[in-house]
Amino acid sequence: MNKNQGAAGLTVVALLTAGMVWAAEAGTPSLEELAAGFATPTGEAKPWVYWWFQGGYGDPGGMARDIAAMKEKGIGGVMHMQTINASGLPLPKEPRMLSPDWDAWFGQMLRIAREGGMTLSASILDGWAHGGWWVGKEDGAKQLVHAEIQIDGPATFAEPLPQPLTRLDIYRDVVVVAYREKTRCPPSPLEVTANNVAAGYCDEENWPAAHAADGDPESYWRTQKPCAPGAPALLEFRYARPVRFAAAFVAGMPEAGPAEAEIQVGDDGKTFRPVARFTLQAGERKRVAFAPVETTRVRLAVFRGHVPDLKLAEFSPLREGDEPVMRPGIKWWDFKSANRAWWVWPPNPYEALEEEYAGPDVSDLAASDVLDLTPHLRPDGRLDWQAPAGRWTVLRFGWTPLAEPARMGSGGYEVDILSTKGANLMMDSVAKRMRALSVAHAGGAPIFFHTDSWEIGAGCKGLQPTWTEDFRRQFQKRRGYDLLPYLPAMARRVVDGRETTNRFLRDYRDTVADLLADYYGHLQRRARELSGGVNSESGYGSYPHPQMDGLKVFGRSDRPMAEFWHPFGQYSDNFLTYVDVMRTTASGTRIYGNRFVQAETLTYHPWAGLFAVPSQYRRTLHEAWARGLNQAVIHKYTHQPFEEKPGTLDYDIFNRHFSWWPLSDGFLAYLGRCQHLLQQGEFVADAAYFVGEGASRFVPGKDYLRPSLPAGYDYDGINAEVLLTRASVKDGRLVLPNGPSYRYLVLCDPQCSTMEATTLRGIRKLVEQGLTLVGGRPTRTPGLAAVAEAELQLKTDADALWGDAAAEQGDRRVGEGRVVWGSGMRDILAADGVQPDVETTAIQATRAGLAGAQWVWHASDGDNPPPCERLFRATVEIPAGRQVLDARVSMTADNGFVFTLNDSEICRGDNFHHVVDARCSENLLRPGRNVLHVRAVNGGEAPNPAGLIGRLVITLDNGQQIECPTDPASWQSSADGDRWTPARSVGPLGCAPWGPIDTRRAGPARLAWIHRRAADTDIYFLANPLDQPLQVTVTLRAAANAVRLFDPLDGSVRDLPERTVSADGRAAVPLQFEPEQALFVVLGNSPGKSGGGRNFPPLEAAAEIPGPWKVTFDASWLEPLPASAAINDTKVSLDFTRLEDWSRHAEAGVKGYSGVATYRTTFDAPDLPVEQQTFLDLGTVKEMARVVLNGRDLGVTWCAPWRVRVPGGLLKERGNDLVISVANTWQNRLCADHELPEGERLTRVGHQLHAEAAKRGLQPAGLLGPVRLLCEQ
Repeated sequence: MNKNQGAAGLTVVALLTAGMVWAAEAGTPSLEELAAGFATPTGEAKPWVYWWFQGGYGDPGGMARDIAAMKEKGIGGVMHMQTINASGLPLPKEPRMLSPDWDAWFGQMLRIAREGGMTLSASILDGWAHGGWWVGKEDGAKQLVHAEIQIDGPATFAEPLPQPLTRLDIYRDVVVVAYREKTRCPPSPLEVTANNVAAGYCDEENWPAAHAADGDPESYWRTQKPCAPGAPALLEFRYARPVRFAAAFVAGMPEAGPAEAEIQVGDDGKTFRPVARFTLQAGERKRVAFAPVETTRVRLAVFRGHVPDLKLAEFSPLREGDEPVMRPGIKWWDFKSANRAWWVWPPNPYEALEEEYAGPDVSDLAASDVLDLTPHLRPDGRLDWQAPAGRWTVLRFGWTPLAEPARMGSGGYEVDILSTKGANLMMDSVAKRMRALSVAHAGGAPIFFHTDSWEIGAGCKGLQPTWTEDFRRQFQKRRGYDLLPYLPAMARRVVDGRETTNRFLRDYRDTVADLLADYYGHLQRRARELSGGVNSESGYGSYPHPQMDGLKVFGRSDRPMAEFWHPFGQYSDNFLTYVDVMRTTASGTRIYGNRFVQAETLTYHPWAGLFAVPSQYRRTLHEAWARGLNQAVIHKYTHQPFEEKPGTLDYDIFNRHFSWWPLSDGFLAYLGRCQHLLQQGEFVADAAYFVGEGASRFVPGKDYLRPSLPAGYDYDGINAEVLLTRASVKDGRLVLPNGPSYRYLVLCDPQCSTMEATTLRGIRKLVEQGLTLVGGRPTRTPGLAAVAEAELQLKTDADALWGDAAAEQGDRRVGEGRVVWGSGMRDILAADGVQPDVETTAIQATRAGLAGAQWVWHASDGDNPPPCERLFRATVEIPAGRQVLDARVSMTADNGFVFTLNDSEICRGDNFHHVVDARCSENLLRPGRNVLHVRAVNGGEAPNPAGLIGRLVITLDNGQQIECPTDPASWQSSADGDRWTPARSVGPLGCAPWGPIDTRRAGPARLAWIHRRAADTDIYFLANPLDQPLQVTVTLRAAANAVRLFDPLDGSVRDLPERTVSADGRAAVPLQFEPEQALFVVLGNSPGKSGGGRNFPPLEAAAEIPGPWKVTFDASWLEPLPASAAINDTKVSLDFTRLEDWSRHAEAGVKGYSGVATYRTTFDAPDLPVEQQTFLDLGTVKEMARVVLNGRDLGVTWCAPWRVRVPGGLLKERGNDLVISVANTWQNRLCADHELPEGERLTRVGHQLHAEAAKRGLQPAGLLGPVRLLCEQ
């Protein structure tokens, strides 16, 4: 490991991979050693940053200043990324990646990072897409495409076949197949387009025009905007050759579809003439006849729809004698065929992949009847074939580039990510060059090679790669049969019935998943050979891609990375639902034996970070740490080539040109302290949830686990590869090498209803060795290979595990282990005597309560709703001119809920017995309309009662109270976020089956938490997610002779003398949290005894420090200069007789000031005992402050409570010198500069942020006080 440390200064990072004993490297430090590292974080504990180069431009001086600033403030690693210039400011030159000019600055960057002592990861991408300009059209990601034609036999056919969709002028044939049609079906168009298609988050088309031509009445084309006579919705069919049509079949979705429309024809694609005009009732299906006409193009023009988004199920031009095809095909075909990513739709990907249409089975053809016509295809696309009698459909399959651009790069495409050839192209083109530059400029210092988030589809309407050049051979090798007879399923045909077709599509997706994992595995092998390894956002999980095994690809990264955003809108919850991206990454890290869980951290709106401060990020960070993050890579720090401020930025959370950067070390030390403890030992969990082997192999968020896991217990996700190759059983627990252990293996429902026979055989062996398995028996195997044999083996092992009886519930001994099914995890844990790892009780001082609220649910679900997610919304109006003084909410749901106000999460709960009380920040509420939104989950395995009940109470400055209880009059509900109807009243507070739930003021407080164990030391991270103080007793499943509180805000460590240990060995510890505060409780064995006293002694004011204050501003940012100010070089001093908000100051220059100002005063202190803990409390600070008392730096306070500890003996009775440096954001200076001509502005920044700041107005700034000395009593 040390042989490369000759590259002085650049951290050498070991490859912490499966089979390596990283725990020995981490060691098992004592409580005292933990405390020492906690006070001053070093090495791997320090956060990293994305070091972003706009336009690929790096200035040597600017890079050196960047690295020096990062090092000074506590950043430990940088992740190089580059994109086209999106800063909004011009750069002198933008060298193309891998050009000689780029080589020069990249080599300098390596040298500067090495000399600055930074761990370095370098992106091998141009932009954030998986590619670059060196990826040519033929090397890019590929899609299987097809075109078809009908031939009526017997006939001699000797014509060119229509060529399938072709992008970038590249098309390569794969196979040509034919099958005999069963009916007089109409011809399929070569191309279907529309001028109006509903688009999703990244312009993905979830309801594309092609859905109107697939013969499936359950799929449909949906429009983005309403149609009108002057702006009709146009759906156009283009045919490979002229066809004589005499009618068209039109079908709208129920209660939807066209109301008034016209059928048009034309041949040139520009001029169309009408052949029939008609009206249609909502949901009606109609055959519209017209005079026969021969054409290559038919268009439906819809002038008016029954609903604004139209929803047309089918449009089918017909020849004389044709009958429309109207049969439900394969449900969710777009996703099951791996052609599409989920992005934000459908609601539950796991259920969708197991769902199929009810009713009679259908089959368009038999696999045995498929003819291979590939030998009859000439190189020029001409088919020579003697067609037998009947109507034949000929399908020409080939591949064309997906044409996904290398987004934000200098050109090129996403590489073919399904081939090791693509991996070699990336490594040979980029990584080898980077390694050579490291040798030439940085002494051969090791580099991690980075690949960013899997976002293929974002640039091509959600489409996914479905082919690579040797895909057919790979499919045969991995699945055991040739795919050719089943390829019509990739053209939306049902082959041998839905069961067989779904099995084939599953095999197809699995082959894509295997090739994708192989790609990342090959990247990892090559990276290790070259240098330090790879860190990848490879299993990108905010969108559970149907063709990806997220855990497996994370296992092919040396430092797996997640991604999470600071919430700012409706899509933030994507990272926490059916896929918990952070937990998926953490699970993938742990189960494959790695140590560091990285994440692209706190990505925000492109420029919102400039107006934000670290205190706003606490809750988001705490949630990520609780779900496994232990090495944040902050997104992002843009390289600053110039000294103009705020400078070049885009998506920045901070950089050295941020106004508060001089005080950023407080925030960065907080991250380092938390990560120091979160990297110790092993993660402690009770359950490993087997995520199954279907598509979307990601780990669900806790609210979405089935069977659900009660509060107070933790879990990992696990996949088949780890179960079969890494898992063993010891003392009844599932054990992984260099990883955690679990008491239960839980089968996720519905994912595990289908299971490979070999996987169940492996699970059976683990159970026989002593493991407890929880979940119902799998009922079928996936795939088409040797179905009968696989089903028999599955049944044999299932019978051995669950018995051959059809009992709905059971607890059965199998070998040394047991199988439990039909019972919820809460009952199983209770029966086994497994107490919660973290159990809390708390008393909320102020609450809204549920008086007047009703239990509500979605009306169409009836009295016994299925396990599902439902959405609820309401609005409240704040009168103009009124201010909100206070806002409280009380809420619960059966089984769980998340409540948001104006897109910001307020609270969540997972047990209807306990009402969650929370305070809503007044800043979230605004005059006018405010939106309340609830996502509620009904858990369980079968239909059961469901309900939501809550009440919001808002107090205004005139004493008026606005109440919003849940009831049908105020609240609406939806199953999909699309259709909203009034919520249904299930009953009043106290009704059955819930009873009087709101009679107690005490109940569990929801803390974000995680537990790690290092030898005999237990480390609990506990965070209050509420914007209000919380007094709580936490009962922990650990006990020791020393219980200490580690406070990451200031690095202090102290004993917690108040605690009790129960008979079952759990420690109950009273704790006290400030709003959104996080604490560590560490239990270990230490010599000596804890003293007496209280865990949180009350604070009492010992003295107030009123001033007066000499306040010194940086003249560079003070415009106009105050006439009365004392000016000394670059400093301007003003006398403040009292503390006041800069934005309300009489001087215009102070109103518009941004940056650091220093307050100085002297004061006398009362005579306080040296041993009495004393704090200097600053009251309110906008936005952060550094305190120096009598020449000693007491640190930075960057969030409430705005206070610092005063060491004993530091205070003097007379003449204490107090210096407080306070920083705000750039908001006020940008706002003031907006009023100045551009040439007179003090600030320079792109994105029209001066105008944006002006919209926001001046913000409170400075030291607002009161400043007091507080003493513990």
